[in-house]
Amino acid sequence: MATPVTKANYAHAETAVILSDYVKKIAKGTGSGGVGVMLHQRAGHDPDDRTILRPNFDTMYSFAVLDLTCAATVVLPQTERYQILEVIDEEHWIPLIAAEPGRYELTKESVGSRFAFAFVRTRVNMQDPADLRLAAEVQDGIAVEQAEPGSYQQPLTYDMDEILALRKAYNERKGKEGVTSEMIFGARDCKKGELSEEMRNFGVAVGWGGLPKEGAVYPFPDAVDSIDPHTLTLRDVPNHPRAFWSVTVYDEDGFARGGHYNVNSAFAKPDADGAFVIHFGGDQSQPNFLEIYPGWNVALRIYSPVGAYFDGSWTSPQLRRC
Repeated sequence: MATPVTKANYAHAETAVILSDYVKKIAKGTGSGGVGVMLHQRAGHDPDDRTILRPNFDTMYSFAVLDLTCAATVVLPQTERYQILEVIDEEHWIPLIAAEPGRYELTKESVGSRFAFAFVRTRVNMQDPADLRLAAEVQDGIAVEQAEPGSYQQPLTYDMDEILALRKAYNERKGKEGVTSEMIFGARDCKKGELSEEMRNFGVAVGWGGLPKEGAVYPFPDAVDSIDPHTLTLRDVPNHPRAFWSVTVYDEDGFARGGHYNVNSAFAKPDADGAFVIHFGGDQSQPNFLEIYPGWNVALRIYSPVGAYFDGSWTSPQLRRC
C-alpha cells in the first residue's frame, strides 16, 4: 500500500523516487549494483531524460548513490576547470558543496541520513568536441572510495500522482509568492530561519538537485504568456572567473523541448557593445536563438556568483517583447 504524500514527507518521497531511478541508471551504465560507484555522463544531459526537473545543459554530470552504513570518500581531481560537488541527503537537505580539488569524507552523521546522492558537475563547451574530450578526462579523476558499497533500500512506496500534484502546486505558488532560488536550497543546519522545510520543499519541486546560493543562483525572469519574440540582454554577469552563466528554455512541466533550448557563456555571441542578447522565437538565424512555444519559461543560471549579485549592484534582466 502506498504511503500518502503530504507536505511533511514530500521531499523524502520525491527524493526516494529519484534515487531509485538513479540506482537503476547507474547499474545499467556501470554493470554494477548501482550503489557506491560513480557514473559519468560523457555528453550533455539528454533532454528526453525526465528523472529531474529543469536539468542544466552546461555541465557533464557524474553521480553516485551512496549507502553510508560504511563511510565514503569522494575525490575531486586537480584541475583548472570549473567542477563542483554537491551532496544531497534523503530529505533533500544539502550538507556539502565543494568546488576545490580534494578528498571529501561522507558519513551518516555528517550527511544526516543513511543514503546520499553525490553529484559532480564538470564545466564543458557542448559545442566543442575537443572540449568534450578534455572534460571527460577530468571526469575520470573523480572517484568514490568506500570499503563496502552497501545497497539501496527503500521500504516505503509513494503514490506518484500525489507527488506530482504537490510538485505542481509548489511550482504554481513560486512566482505568486516571490520565491527565489536563494531561498530554497541549502543544509538542514542553516542559520535559524534561513531555510525552512517549506522553502526546502519549493526547491525539491522547482529543481531537485539545485545548488545553494554559494554554488549557483537561478534568477528566473518573469514568465510571459505569449509566443511573440522576446529578448533577454545580459551584461557583466557577476560570476567567478572560473565559472559561467547560461540561459535555458523549459516547457510548463520543467523539461527542454526542440533543438534550440540552451545558450551558455562558453559559446554565446556578444553584440558590438559586448552585451549578450538572447533571442527567444522569431528568426532562427539570429545569434543566441532559442525556441519558444506555449507555456515556455526561462532559467538564467549563474554559477559561483560573486558580490555584485548579492549586494544588489547587478540587476537580473527581464524579458522584453521585440
